[in-house]
Amino acid sequence: MFRQFTFLLFFIPLISFGQLKDRSLYFQEINKAELSLVEENYEKAFSHYSKAFSFHKNPFLRDLYNATVCKFFLKDFDGAKVLLFKLARRGVKKEALEERNIFEISGFGNEWKEFSPFYDQFFEEKEESEYEGYLGRNLQNLINNFYKLSYDDFKFLNSINESESDKAIRIRDSYAYEFSGKKDTIRIFSRKEVEEERIILKKLLLDNLDEIKSILKLIFEQNNYLAEDELDLVSNISNIASFKLLQRFDSGNSYLLSETKPVVEEIEKLFSDEILASFNQGKIGQFVALRDMGDLKAISKISVRFYEIKIENTENCDDGFDDLSNINFYKENTISEEYKSNYKRLREKLLLESIEDRIKKEVFMVTKNQYFLIPYFSQKELSTVPNCDIARQMIVGATVIR
Repeated sequence: MFRQFTFLLFFIPLISFGQLKDRSLYFQEINKAELSLVEENYEKAFSHYSKAFSFHKNPFLRDLYNATVCKFFLKDFDGAKVLLFKLARRGVKKEALEERNIFEISGFGNEWKEFSPFYDQFFEEKEESEYEGYLGRNLQNLINNFYKLSYDDFKFLNSINESESDKAIRIRDSYAYEFSGKKDTIRIFSRKEVEEERIILKKLLLDNLDEIKSILKLIFEQNNYLAEDELDLVSNISNIASFKLLQRFDSGNSYLLSETKPVVEEIEKLFSDEILASFNQGKIGQFVALRDMGDLKAISKISVRFYEIKIENTENCDDGFDDLSNINFYKENTISEEYKSNYKRLREKLLLESIEDRIKKEVFMVTKNQYFLIPYFSQKELSTVPNCDIARQMIVGATVIR
């Protein structure tokens, strides 16, 4: 009996570790696949995607899509059909694929027209249940009410006029009081009235936060609510992600928000823990986790700035420029040690790629890519400069694309 019990104690951690290992291997292979896309080696990229899919029974849509595009570059439409069926079953509309012109890569327009009716047969529309919609709407209403109650708090006028230190107005009236010239229409509260009102407001805020916490728990119980079933991470921001707005409210302006901060922090921890749990369970990928945890900004500086410049006066431009009509180059953004340390923390938590690999993908996405989907943060700037001297100054420290 003792031996059996001991075996179970060792067996349970091994199962957990095995799941972690599979997830880690999945992202390792996806990283290798994306780096192969950077090298335009589509056969190697598809090999890594295939290997990654063996570690995850429900690959993320973006990865399925990229693997499909690899097949088109390899001129293997038949090989892409299985992947297309999977995209259809996962609710990707064929219009979303057609808009990206991927069927023109190897001249597969006719093949797609013939295959399209079969895609329609396998297509399963993603529908939010009435209950999920109800929960989402209620959450948003509660968030809106949180804002309203927060702006009903008070601001003492000593910050505006020292002689009125015992008088206050509501925060929502601050702008009108100071700038609109309508002071006479705004109610002034005494310190005693503020204290009485704040007792009522604090109770209302705490009740509101309790309701938010209850709704969030119900939302997290819905298996499909925290799931990554989207191609475009930017345009599809769910109601659940809007909860992060609570964290961006300036609590420094509000006594009541300072008073209720422990409850807000408790809810924020609940939210973050559930997002991380969903990531660990393979429901969402790295960038959806970063987005919903409010950490996308924390990695956005690991990017480049791409420039495309035109020169008005091309005299004395004989040296150093291959094409005077179109000069392209990029510069890497400066990354501080603090930023690198923060990225290291997120990398360990969410199995992100190295900074070096991230930069390679950023350069590819902003300079070459037309069809593939890899989240990136780099920006492109188009500008016209008066002469070549200015152009040369801009290029100092940059990588010129020839």
